[in-house]
Amino acid sequence: MMKNIFGSIKNVFHKKGSIDPKMIDKISKMNLSDMRLYVKNGMKDFELSAIGLNEVLKKLVTPLNEKGELYLKADDTDSKKKKAFELVLLAAGSIKISVTAIELMQQFVETYRDIINDYDDEQKDIYHSRLIKAIETAIENVYKINSIEKTLDLR
Repeated sequence: MMKNIFGSIKNVFHKKGSIDPKMIDKISKMNLSDMRLYVKNGMKDFELSAIGLNEVLKKLVTPLNEKGELYLKADDTDSKKKKAFELVLLAAGSIKISVTAIELMQQFVETYRDIINDYDDEQKDIYHSRLIKAIETAIENVYKINSIEKTLDLR
């Protein structure tokens, strides 16, 4: 029963306790639609895990090369920007949320602040406030999950 509530990460770790490089490689090759599917439903080979969620968020905020180019650029299409914003919102609501994921979401908002604000102005949308609210909710959820784990003495 606990496996159903908290999920299983058996496919994420090697016997040594390190993260499976196959999963990292697969996430590094994903586009936004694939990342969304992974965060929403997991994958055939790998269930969604806190580590996998972190890797998806890292991909969005980590520079792609030595020049410091990021995943999103100001001249990207509005649909790509919206998919990235929606992916972060989806990640914030995940049961696999962690403190590291929250930090990465905050970094996303800080890194792409200008792009988010420009998108909101052009599209008459409110992604900036939605992202901030989602991060606040994620913080509350991490607290609740930790409280439940402590109550059940799973640690």
